[in-house]
Amino acid sequence: MWTDGGDPLAGADVEVRTRDGTVRRDSTGADGRFEVGGISAPTDADLIVTLDGFVPERLRDVAAGTLDADFLLRRGLSISGRLLDADGKPPDGWLVRALDPDEPD
Repeated sequence: MWTDGGDPLAGADVEVRTRDGTVRRDSTGADGRFEVGGISAPTDADLIVTLDGFVPERLRDVAAGTLDADFLLRRGLSISGRLLDADGKPPDGWLVRALDPDEPD
């Protein structure tokens, strides 16, 4: 796991989702490496990597037993704004999300 500057990325969350619904998680160490066990072979899985301040990345159809899944995380951009209801007041309990139209919810 690397930053766009080429440095190892520690503390990133790694999630593995297999076709049979198994989900396993790990975090990257100081060297940017991770290891997720308990995946039954043969199966393919999606690997999703997230870390605050970086754009999430996903690798699709990764074979169980893969030892060279590399990710390059790029710094994300910020979005700011002000949410008001029809009366011009801040609404209670609303959630604002930025979505990638190419990714499922």
